[in-house]
Order: sequence, then structure tokens, then C-alpha cells
Amino acid sequence: YAGPIVEKWKSSSLFDYTYNTRIISVSLGLEYFINNPIIGSGINQSMKLIQTDAIMFANWMSMKFYFPVYQIHNTVVRTAAETGVVGLSLLFSFLYISLSSAFRMIRVGRKMTNLRERAVILSLNLWIISFILFHQTTGWFEAGHPQLSWLLMFITISEVFYNRLAIDKEAESAE
Repeated sequence: YAGPIVEKWKSSSLFDYTYNTRIISVSLGLEYFINNPIIGSGINQSMKLIQTDAIMFANWMSMKFYFPVYQIHNTVVRTAAETGVVGLSLLFSFLYISLSSAFRMIRVGRKMTNLRERAVILSLNLWIISFILFHQTTGWFEAGHPQLSWLLMFITISEVFYNRLAIDKEAESAE
């Protein structure tokens, strides 16, 4: 079913614009990382340079169709560019802890007897997993951006439900 939609999208000039914008964004982010790999260029500092660097990069690559680039459009690449290996290792640690916790919550949630709590646990953790794995298009840590807040809020709510379940099980076994 998606074939005709994909073909129409590819034949559209929007595909070239979008594709080229991503190539410029990620390429410049990797270049910033290579230039300062240990501690990066500084949080949100890539946003100061990327507009002029994007124009120069597009001219160098002979790209005619692209949108203005205001930021690095990938969380991992942006973190690497702005915080270097130090920040990247912290990000990967955060992602590992978040994903392992989400998978644990799904295993626990499938066994819950309260259907409402099970629905909340499963939906929150499926959202967490899909967000982390597939939503790499913007800077999560950009000042004022709500995405990190949503992620942390869902992780917290999930942990609260899990802890409440553990307390209820302890109370039942004590009786």
C-alpha cells in the first residue's frame, strides 16, 4: 500500500529538499565532532555556526535544493558534536538505562491483573522505546524543547506504577 505514496514522494522536489537538508545537517555535525572529539563544541554552540556552514557545504557539494539548516537533526550526532565523547557516553548510558527499564516494565506489565494499570504501563513503555529508537530528528536537550520532559515524565510514571505494584505484592505476601 505504501509503494505509490513512496514513489510520489520520491518524485516530488520535497524529497530532494528533505534528503539534502538531512545530509547537510548530519555531515556538519560529524565534522564538528571530528574537530573537537573529546568535549565537543559546547551545548547549543553548533546552532551558531551551522547556518553559514550549511550554505558553504551545499555549495561545495553542488546541492541546489535544501531547506535552511538551523540545527543538527539527529540527537546522537548533535550530542557528539556539542559534548564530544564525554557527553556521548553519558547519552548512551542514559539510553541504555531507559531502554532496559522500559523492557523490564513491559515484562512486568504483561503480568499485571489491573487492566488500567497494565494499559498505562504498556503504552508508556512502548512510547519510550519507540521514541528513543525512532525519533532521532531533533535535539532533545535543546533549551525549552518539551521532548526530554515527556520522556522523563513517562519514565517516572512508569516507575511509580511499577513500585506501587511491588508494594502491593509485598503487602499481599505479608498477609
